[in-house]
Amino acid sequence: MALHHYICDVFNLSSEIQIRCNSKYLSEFPDTRVVDNLEEHGRYGQLLSNEFYESIQVKNCLGMYTDFFIHPESHVFSVNHLLCKDSAWVRREHLLQFRGRSAVFCQADLINTSDVIEFIDDWLNGSNTKLELMLISNNISFNKKEILERFDVFPWDPKKRGGRFRWPPTLKKSILTDPLDCTQGMDIERESDGMLATLIIHDNEFRFYVWHERFPDPSTTRAILYKIMGCNMFYVGSVSL
Repeated sequence: MALHHYICDVFNLSSEIQIRCNSKYLSEFPDTRVVDNLEEHGRYGQLLSNEFYESIQVKNCLGMYTDFFIHPESHVFSVNHLLCKDSAWVRREHLLQFRGRSAVFCQADLINTSDVIEFIDDWLNGSNTKLELMLISNNISFNKKEILERFDVFPWDPKKRGGRFRWPPTLKKSILTDPLDCTQGMDIERESDGMLATLIIHDNEFRFYVWHERFPDPSTTRAILYKIMGCNMFYVGSVSL
């Protein structure tokens, strides 16, 4: 790693350590226990182990395919930006223990409507002050009516916040609907500090946006639109490994 930093200094390059890996190539993993961005990739059977994740510190972005249970108190849930591409093992406790800035949990089939309500309650009680974004998708339906009736929500007020959200600097991800458009979401306000959050709920997706910056620069709230097999897709995130 000393050579890495030397080359970066000589050529005036970023010294960030960004790694894509799986268990098949762990023997080639750099001699470091701290990385900036880490993305797991590969086929099942080549996934990284629980022991590996406990032995390394990820400072910024972590993308995982892991399909085994990780304890909610693991430091994995303190990474700034977490993307779990197979979240079949994620439970309510993982949502409540997350202390980073953004988390995306895909295929989180153990998360239901009552878990989402508990998560929002926890945020309203002020225990999570860093959170910017929480996105949960699964193969079951969230009860939008039940969630919204549980809280004192109100529609978008252009005087209180912008209509489009600034996505955090996460790993790149594609989404079917424009994830930055918050004009149709319902808002809640935390009494303790006046922080505003927006709830967007589809049948099998829950999005929670926290407005640390209520009127972000419009140039930072654009998603990249592209077509694949005749369908619109939107790219968000700025970190690509």
